[in-house]
Amino acid sequence: MLNELLTEKRLDEALPANENMMRDKAMYEEVITHPETPKAIFRVYEWVSPSISLGASQSEDILNKHLIEKEGISVVRRITGGRAVYHYGEITYSLAASKSHFLYGKGLYESYKQIAGALCRFLEDLGLKPDFSRSKLETLSPHQNCFSAPSMYEISLDGKKIIGSAQKRGKDGFLQHGSLPLYFHQGHLNRYLLLPDSLDVEPTYASLSDFLSSFDKDSLKKNLLERLSLMS
Repeated sequence: MLNELLTEKRLDEALPANENMMRDKAMYEEVITHPETPKAIFRVYEWVSPSISLGASQSEDILNKHLIEKEGISVVRRITGGRAVYHYGEITYSLAASKSHFLYGKGLYESYKQIAGALCRFLEDLGLKPDFSRSKLETLSPHQNCFSAPSMYEISLDGKKIIGSAQKRGKDGFLQHGSLPLYFHQGHLNRYLLLPDSLDVEPTYASLSDFLSSFDKDSLKKNLLERLSLMS
């Protein structure tokens, strides 16, 4: 177990898109500043208004910018990779750890697997039966959203992706964050993407409300933060 002083838990209120991404980036920069210190930071938060986050190298050309501007959707870029994600009516987790923390592990998928275990236990606490993918993601179209298919160690319920995650990994530490839709599943994002007519958009995603008739959002946030921090 880590010394408690080296583990931080942050439970945030709903914040604007830019502020959320700035805080996640700051967490990453904090742990890589002293990579030999085995430090981990855990954060759970919300988004104050409908937002879309793009992967670090994803082109904005996939977006229907006219509709986005008309409906006042915020667009922000993550420091992690992956595809676009719609943020609203959801809770988001993030965690950062230095290279000397055991969560850094021996590689990307080892980290993913450890975190996936904590996410599964969080859902099991709710009486659900989650599973995680055991195969690497096939290449997605640049136009597809992050929830179009589960990558290795991403979480599904009844075969539908329920938590999408992405990681930025450097030589001195990593940041991973992920989205759990509560009410709006990621099919909502397709309204704001310029999807080719030939693209198959069969639903492969779900929200928590598809499986639970009621839940308390504040309790979910606290429980998720606790489950994640137990890894330290």
